[in-house]
Amino acid sequence: MSNLQILDVAYNNLTGIIPHCLKELNAMVIGAEKWYDSYGWGDSNENVIQVMKGVDLVYTRILDIVYNMDLSSNKLIGEIPVELIALSMLVGLNLSNNHLSGNIPDTIGNLTTLFSLDFSNNELTGMIPSSMAALMFLSHLNLSHNNLSGRIPTGHQLQILIGDPSIYTGNRDLSGPPLPNSLLISSRPNNISSQEET
Repeated sequence: MSNLQILDVAYNNLTGIIPHCLKELNAMVIGAEKWYDSYGWGDSNENVIQVMKGVDLVYTRILDIVYNMDLSSNKLIGEIPVELIALSMLVGLNLSNNHLSGNIPDTIGNLTTLFSLDFSNNELTGMIPSSMAALMFLSHLNLSHNNLSGRIPTGHQLQILIGDPSIYTGNRDLSGPPLPNSLLISSRPNNISSQEET
């Protein structure tokens, strides 16, 4: 089904890993107009409701603008496959409320058309990739309630989101704006004591 623009299987009981074959969803890579021009499929007069930016949004010309993947609220495990990052036309990616682990792929910044990204309530570790600052259209981000660590990247679009610390809460080893200074202060004694012990 390589002509899919929207894959929404949220709120099910899906288990296992995210399939690597999702990279073959060609319409999410080259764009629907190019795909349908080549193969003569599709009708751009459909209406569809999609959850993006945390709310229901109604789209009336889905073949022109909407490329969305919502795998949220399942029981998926394993790492976020790098193949997802090849779906360069995605405007929404929601993997929240699963049991995903490992790092956020360093190449996340290649999804340059994203305006809604939600990885919250998983078991992700490591640092937030600095390439995320390259997501120039990003207006909704939620990385809360994971095990992310290190300093929150700054620059470009991430600066616009700096007023909302809730998008990073529940990651006790994260530091930097927009998290409260108290979180930074509380982490310093542990760092100092560990250095003194060594």
